[in-house]
Amino acid sequence: MPYVKCQFMKNGFSSYAFLKGAFAFFILFHTATESLQANEHELLQNNTSTSRKAIVYMGNQPPYSFLNDQGEVSGTAIDKVRRIFAEAGVEMSMTLRPWSRAISMFEGDEMSFLMMLDRVPEREDRYVWISPLASQQFKLISRKRSDFIYKTHDDFINGDHKAVCFQNSSICEQLLNYGFKKENLVEVPNSLNNGLLRILQFGRADFTIMEENVLKWQQENFKGVWPFRVADDIDYKMTSYLAGHKNMPEDLKNKLMMAVKKLKFDQIDKTQK
Repeated sequence: MPYVKCQFMKNGFSSYAFLKGAFAFFILFHTATESLQANEHELLQNNTSTSRKAIVYMGNQPPYSFLNDQGEVSGTAIDKVRRIFAEAGVEMSMTLRPWSRAISMFEGDEMSFLMMLDRVPEREDRYVWISPLASQQFKLISRKRSDFIYKTHDDFINGDHKAVCFQNSSICEQLLNYGFKKENLVEVPNSLNNGLLRILQFGRADFTIMEENVLKWQQENFKGVWPFRVADDIDYKMTSYLAGHKNMPEDLKNKLMMAVKKLKFDQIDKTQK
């Protein structure tokens, strides 16, 4: 009988110890789980805020954005964008791509931005418009040809004259507005080199539209005799922006907007036409 009692007491003590240990384990596990969930929540918040590095995409559009002789992005709009992010305290990187690829890469990341994006009504709800970068005016450009005589507007758009533009660009739209027929447009993919002027130079098209400061930069940096001329002024003005992803984090948007206002970039700089 004493053996049975002793055994019973021993088993009871073991059960009590087990329950006590299990309870302690439950408390520790519950506490650890709450801590892990809190860390995960904090990490999630950090990954959707300004702790993540932003990326700014741009096309080749000198003097606003281009690669300099050292292979670095440069340009008047580049300097402005860097000042905005620096003032906002947001880390970012810049990359230059063919425009169509830049847009494709931009669409997949809510921390991404586009530079020198024309603000037109059909795009208004698709982006967050951070800051104007440049107010632009445009010219109708042609090759210099002794057999190509222009007298009136109708001389430009009648006949078989071809006009070249980048696919899905505002240039194509403006050429149509100017009066060129859809079938006379030569639509080409955007690229890093100056494709539109090259196409004019080699006679694949007769006209294109180009922003006046871009045209000036191209002429100053052209090697050889400049083979183009301004055929007509275009009644077309456009403001290009730094634009963000429509799903960008709210805190990032607020920081950048405050920086733009502080730098007074919300008003277009008339010297940056």
